[in-house]
Amino acid sequence: MLQSNIISNLNKTLRSNFASLLDGSGGGGPVVPTIEFVASTIKGGSQSIATTDAIDTTGADLLIAASSYYSGVGAIVDSKGNTWTKLTEYTQDTQIAAIWYCYPTSVGAGHTVSQNVGYYSSVAFYAFKNCLPAGYDKQSGATSAAATTLAAGSLTPSLPNSLVFTLLANHTNEVAPTYPSGFIGGLWSPSNSGYNLALGCAYKILTDAAAVNPSWTWPTSTVCVVADAIFKPQNS
Repeated sequence: MLQSNIISNLNKTLRSNFASLLDGSGGGGPVVPTIEFVASTIKGGSQSIATTDAIDTTGADLLIAASSYYSGVGAIVDSKGNTWTKLTEYTQDTQIAAIWYCYPTSVGAGHTVSQNVGYYSSVAFYAFKNCLPAGYDKQSGATSAAATTLAAGSLTPSLPNSLVFTLLANHTNEVAPTYPSGFIGGLWSPSNSGYNLALGCAYKILTDAAAVNPSWTWPTSTVCVVADAIFKPQNS
């Protein structure tokens, strides 16, 4: 009888602990995944249009595009019909750059974006998952008429575990830059005279809510723009 009672009590405890893990009452709440990278690509265009190679964005709930161009009005066209929001467009002389974002209604294989209208265009395309719906947080940007290093300005995330995305548009540079310390997923499209301006991008998934100010460095002084944007995670 004693052995039977022990086994019965043990089973009740196991069932209770399992239930608490499901509903979050067992301490620390339910486990929610952190932001994860899905896919990315970058492409230097030909004069007024740049279209990325296709990527598979299956599972993504945040799309980010970065564009670099010489003049005109930039526009992102999405092969799956998603609507994009442009953050502040930064301009220095004939160097223009902007970060765009999208909470997509359609994702999957064969996904491309195009940077249209602006001249000498380059465009980058990133996809992430486990981001907070409508979770855009804040941005910063900076420009220079002649520099070999530049940071956009300090940003403090509203929530821990956020995503920081950064771009560099440095006009006529052909040699890849040094990406900001701690940032990953770096992509680079070099300048191609008569076709496209240079563009670099990278990101970092934070582990806290400390201020960030990524700094880019490159070998040849030129007109340049840098911009950063922060996006909130689901798990905060």
